[in-house]
Amino acid sequence: MNTTDSHDTTYGRALAYAADAIRRGDNSTAITLLTPYTDAAHDPVTYHSAYRLLYPLAPNDTLRDRLIAAAIQGDNNSYTIIADTLATLDPAILPADNILPLVRQAYSRRDYRCVLNLTRRFAIHHPNHPHIVDNYHFAALAMDKTGKSEDALLLLQKLRTHYPEHTCLTDIMQTIAHHSRQRSHEQHSTNTPPATSYVLYILMQTLLGGGLAALAFAFLSPLEGGNTFG
Repeated sequence: MNTTDSHDTTYGRALAYAADAIRRGDNSTAITLLTPYTDAAHDPVTYHSAYRLLYPLAPNDTLRDRLIAAAIQGDNNSYTIIADTLATLDPAILPADNILPLVRQAYSRRDYRCVLNLTRRFAIHHPNHPHIVDNYHFAALAMDKTGKSEDALLLLQKLRTHYPEHTCLTDIMQTIAHHSRQRSHEQHSTNTPPATSYVLYILMQTLLGGGLAALAFAFLSPLEGGNTFG
């Protein structure tokens, strides 16, 4: 419990009793104790300990959206509580403007699984949104960090072709190309086959649209990982 929590003795006792109930497996009692401190009048920044205990027990859309709103404002505690959800939810349910702030926070925490999930199909869901390049830029960085430099380069090349005004993409490509050469040398030294690429599908979706993308993808590269961004 931090100092913002301890100012309220009643709240502090409720947290202690709820934590004890959880240890005993009495989740119903814990939920009853915590619910009054996680309503609309109690924000996740000040009452994050209650949200941290309650959300895993009784996740719902209202709590999720409240935590996401706090995370977007830069609250690390709220992001921590919601991280597993962000790694698995359908990003189409989130407002387009919310994606980039969450992606930035996820990347800064090296939470690359969240970065890749949150940016999934962004151009399909929001085809004219100004954050397309920024979001896929972070997706490319996350691919590189997880050993998929070739996928990252392919994505960046397509972005640079279609958004030439984003000159920063060239510098990023040079860095990732260096990583790719290093990994290629390591794979050659150990005779390890390169990972199957899956990024082509998202590029097809971005540039052609869903139906044409599926057709082109079927002819060009029947890749095992296509569903990652599908």
